[in-house]
Amino acid sequence: MSETVFSRTGGLFRYAMVLFLLLLGVSLKAQAPGNGLVTLDMTDVPVEQVMKMIEEQTDYVFLNKDVDVSRIVSVHVTDSPIEEVLKAIFDGKGISFKIESRHIVLSESPLQNPDDRGGEFCRRQCHFRNGH
Repeated sequence: MSETVFSRTGGLFRYAMVLFLLLLGVSLKAQAPGNGLVTLDMTDVPVEQVMKMIEEQTDYVFLNKDVDVSRIVSVHVTDSPIEEVLKAIFDGKGISFKIESRHIVLSESPLQNPDDRGGEFCRRQCHFRNGH
């Protein structure tokens, strides 16, 4: 009789461990959207297209609050953190972003210095063109 109780306990233990590991995996996935690193090699494309590529490479989704995403940009980055890429694209352009969980919220913001091109990171890797 003790053999039967032992085999039930062992089977129950294995079942509980598998369930625990599955739940742990789901929990970790919910906490960390992708690895947050982005690789882009895009020239003279609308910001909207850049946004789609970022969404494809990460678990982030853009929420746009009436921001014109038809602006033409060029961006060339390799394994760059999402926040650096977003700063390079939007800083000094009258667009602000906020990362909330798995959402990147875009909104209009006043230009502080129209001559600013988004910092040194952007001067090396991003190019902007006025017009559509």
